[in-house]
Amino acid sequence: MNLGRLFSLPWSSDPVVCKHSWRVQENERHCTCTFVRCTRCTVVKKLSRCPFHEAGAQERRPARGYSDSMGVFDDGIPQNTTYALELATALADMGAPPFTPGTSVLEVGCGIGRLVPWFLKAGIRYAAVEPDPWARRYVRDAYDVPVTADPLEVMPVEPDSFDLIASLHCLEHVTDADTAFAKMVLAARRYVLIIVPEGWNIWNPDHWWMFTQDVLRTWARNMDLRLYGPAQKRVAEPEDTIYALFERRTAPHGP
Repeated sequence: MNLGRLFSLPWSSDPVVCKHSWRVQENERHCTCTFVRCTRCTVVKKLSRCPFHEAGAQERRPARGYSDSMGVFDDGIPQNTTYALELATALADMGAPPFTPGTSVLEVGCGIGRLVPWFLKAGIRYAAVEPDPWARRYVRDAYDVPVTADPLEVMPVEPDSFDLIASLHCLEHVTDADTAFAKMVLAARRYVLIIVPEGWNIWNPDHWWMFTQDVLRTWARNMDLRLYGPAQKRVAEPEDTIYALFERRTAPHGP
């Protein structure tokens, strides 16, 4: 697994998840946050945040501070086990194929690596991208795995770099989620695994994109991907979580 190769080539913008047709989305809370909704895939995108909803934004805090503020950082095992059980249950419910030992995975936005033990226990060859320096250092030191710094939105991607690309609670935080997803599909030899919150709470200050199961179905159809799921579960109040595994139907891009 050579992370250097992943960054060696510029990304082609050919893959398109949706040719968006944006319309203003009404803000029912009457703050000055602004939103648009695509009339084709129905995804909601936040264009700007008002001062009130900007104050607690995740990107203003380091990963350790963000995790501490949520009361979930425990330096290890209990929360990791919960995340792993939730994902394993969702994959089983979707009838998703197992990831065989030796599968290579790149996790985009690994944070503090909640699911790294789950991947490693399955014999999966793990690497990650994480812009936050504290979280990146923690995952490297805790699990002895390669973690690079470049955000997916700006890094060049070589096609077919990994068997599996995973984005777990990450896409909702990037400013260009559909482009990021298309890049993940391009980089994947076979699978793209994503976990996102169900997008009813469009005012969450940490989220720029709001997804539903129908959005993910439309993206899969537009990109000719086989879709396992989506599965939607209530794993924490007040937000539901959506799990989806996409499989490429076409052969890898080749040299």
